[in-house]
Amino acid sequence: MRERIEWRGDNPLNAVIAGTHYKAYLVANLALNDGPQAAAEHFRLELAIVRAAMAFYDD
Repeated sequence: MRERIEWRGDNPLNAVIAGTHYKAYLVANLALNDGPQAAAEHFRLELAIVRAAMAFYDD
């Protein structure tokens, strides 16, 4: 998971999906509300990356 999420500062809300400008919490939030597949399609990310964002915030 660490290679998929990049920390930006000390606040976990500033973490982004590696290689993108997408905030990980936004990806995770959409996945929790609409499902991981919907988030993957919306952000054009692999499903595994969406699940990593969800796991990051589940921790």
